[in-house]
Amino acid sequence: MAFDNVIQRDKKLKLVLKIRSILVSQPDRIMALRHLGKFRKELGLTKKRRFIALLRRFPAVFEIVEEGVYSLKFRLTPEAERLYMEELKVRNEMEGESVVKLRKLLM
Repeated sequence: MAFDNVIQRDKKLKLVLKIRSILVSQPDRIMALRHLGKFRKELGLTKKRRFIALLRRFPAVFEIVEEGVYSLKFRLTPEAERLYMEELKVRNEMEGESVVKLRKLLM
């Protein structure tokens, strides 16, 4: 039973990371909720699930913003945005080290 829980958590994490990667590729890192439907296949969602319900399951990562009566958008929460920026910084720092190690390995 514990292994099944790990698999389910991993699926949720992968879904959140896919949505995050789509979101950060958008201008100003904000996206209309209805546009997320274009990525249904990429996200591996086959059922007609409501995206608003999906995003609300992860309130620490995504916040929903109302712009007008019929316009809902979503973005990363400030904490999730901070963690994303920190991740980018670490990746950039590690990239240089990885290149040096790879060069040594190839020589």
